[in-house]
Amino acid sequence: MVDFKKRLGAKQIQKPVDPIALYETLDRASDKGPLRPAQLAILKTWHEQRRNEKDIILKLHTGQGKTLIGLLMLQSKLNELSEPTVYLCPNNFLIEQTCHQAKQFGIRYCTTDGALPDEFLNGKTLLITSVQKMFNGRTKFQLGQQAMPVSNILMDDAHACIDAIRDAFSIRIESESSAYQRIFQLFTQALTDQGAGTFADLKIGNPDCLLPIPYWDWQEKHSEVIKILSDTVNTESEKKTNKANIWFVWPLLKDMIQQCQCVVSGHALEIAPYLPPLDVFGSFCKAKHRVYMSATVTNDAFLVKGLRLSVETIMNPLTYKEERWSGEKMILIPSLIHESLDRSSVVNDFGRVRTGRDHGVVVLSPSFRMTADWEKCGAEIAKKDSIALRIEQLRQSQFDHPIVIVNRYDGIDLPDSMCRVLVFDSMPFSENLIDRYEEDCRATSEITAIRSARTIEQGLGRSVRGEKDYCTIILIGSELVKFVRNQASRKHLSSQTRVQVEIGLEIADMAEQEIKKGGAPLEALHNLVNQCLSRDEGWKEDDRSHVLIYQVLGISKDEGKLIDVYQNKGRFLYKYAGSFLEEAAKLCFKARFPDSGSVRVPNTHGKKPKLFGVDCLVGSDALEIKWRDATTDGDHITKEHTRMQAVRDAGYKPVRVMFYYPNRDQAIRIQKTLESLYKSVQGEYHYADAAWSYVKRRTGVDLLGILKDLAAERTAQHGQ
Repeated sequence: MVDFKKRLGAKQIQKPVDPIALYETLDRASDKGPLRPAQLAILKTWHEQRRNEKDIILKLHTGQGKTLIGLLMLQSKLNELSEPTVYLCPNNFLIEQTCHQAKQFGIRYCTTDGALPDEFLNGKTLLITSVQKMFNGRTKFQLGQQAMPVSNILMDDAHACIDAIRDAFSIRIESESSAYQRIFQLFTQALTDQGAGTFADLKIGNPDCLLPIPYWDWQEKHSEVIKILSDTVNTESEKKTNKANIWFVWPLLKDMIQQCQCVVSGHALEIAPYLPPLDVFGSFCKAKHRVYMSATVTNDAFLVKGLRLSVETIMNPLTYKEERWSGEKMILIPSLIHESLDRSSVVNDFGRVRTGRDHGVVVLSPSFRMTADWEKCGAEIAKKDSIALRIEQLRQSQFDHPIVIVNRYDGIDLPDSMCRVLVFDSMPFSENLIDRYEEDCRATSEITAIRSARTIEQGLGRSVRGEKDYCTIILIGSELVKFVRNQASRKHLSSQTRVQVEIGLEIADMAEQEIKKGGAPLEALHNLVNQCLSRDEGWKEDDRSHVLIYQVLGISKDEGKLIDVYQNKGRFLYKYAGSFLEEAAKLCFKARFPDSGSVRVPNTHGKKPKLFGVDCLVGSDALEIKWRDATTDGDHITKEHTRMQAVRDAGYKPVRVMFYYPNRDQAIRIQKTLESLYKSVQGEYHYADAAWSYVKRRTGVDLLGILKDLAAERTAQHGQ
């Protein structure tokens, strides 16, 4: 064998550290071309400016090649330091995908089902494994002071990894276990005292029934709980059924059971700490460089609590500034098109086997309990041990049977014809009992809405994986439809998804009108789906026949397109610029008056609406904050007068703060009338300069000055 190193000289070959130069040295597959612009930009910024930071969040749209970026970052650090480096995935399916990509691009890697490989420990090869491999009570990486040093860590889909880490600290005991029965018996009185009827539902095994163990009862009897759990872990007869959970969690929780909470359902009970002690995982906490990959649609505030990241890290993600709109989604809501198109109607139609279908139909379901009707119609259910097989069927163009994926679908990519129809079946919910109990208690909280929006975004993103990809997405289930229709909850979706949902609502209105003319509801739904799948020019161009009129006026086709683009952008910005200013004003009052906030008051002068909203209640002053009001409808006066009277009847003073006055004569007359009405009920009306002055006088914040400074700064940045 020829010793090339000896022939080329004794000098050791230097491994490239620049990830872009590194890519050029890889023995990648012949169909793998140069790096994409997004990949080049991200890697250049990371290498030149941020490779020595401890924590970095990487945010990119789907289809931009995050996995390759992550692999190149880790290989670069491995070449630089020759120290243990690990790529963590939230599930086994994503491990397989990552390994496949690493192999295609010629990046050496190792995996493990048991002991940690020597080539990983010696800093020779990066390790691709699951987050559960590192985060469990019996981890091969070891705990505390004995933890093995790891230099570089990357978490793929960081939000899903957080869920897995929380599971690592959660003991779940099924109702068939004697441990469940013993703990249930121990707290019988505490559970009964919260409601005899609910307790009766627990006893008969109702899985939807949830009750917490009260804090004081838990503190009093936590020693008995420790004895029960210890017996369970160390008893051979229990070990088999609980090994997958209690046996792995026990080393983490056995000395902190007193600091845990417990929620009981008819099927199981769950024990978890209020705040998981991440510092026990020394390999993670002491790593020199940690990268967290996240989709652009997610709210990363959860990473502060979930991974102890600093606010500075959250506020400065690594992003691609030239990010484009990612793919085409036609979102359809059948129940809004016609009342007959309810969940069962969609299941019975889209769940059927259709021989010779040329595209995949995939269903996302929140639980296995809700898949029975899909399976009855002919759909195949992807379970933990068959998910890879079902995805491979789609990859091999075996499309006859719809595929149902349950609950967690992190990292599952369904590009192009693998999924042209995605049915999102019902509102997703957590399998975690403590989360479910919190959601039940705080159904209208911002945290619950943000968490739900994140899960919905993840689901919607499974089927469109690139700029040219397209899919029809069908939303069914009353709670899911309610969420996307409600503006208060919809605001937590990404701007892209909000626009797509709003288009979907408009499509539903148009289809409803067609049905009223005599069309069949199910036929109307299929026609819409086919318009997307057949690449109907009317759908792709969003009915651009009006360009004819532009051309009559001497405007070219390209200029006409630009007019439509900027008209839509203007409508979008007009709406959200107003929301931004109104929220900024509320924050000023919140900073000065911490107890201030929005409230609702009963309508004492009419039946509809039942309640009127107050944007910001400051003491007895009920503020309505508007960025502007260009309304010319006389009914607006009547409604506002009723609202003012209701506010006054509730014991508050109505105050209107409007930053910009309208320009049209009719709108100005409306505002002058409203001003008189406010004064007639001893209220206050501040507009234009007086509105800015009012905010400054009451809060001490010069909001107008701040906005002018920001505008000047942004203008300078863009050179305009």
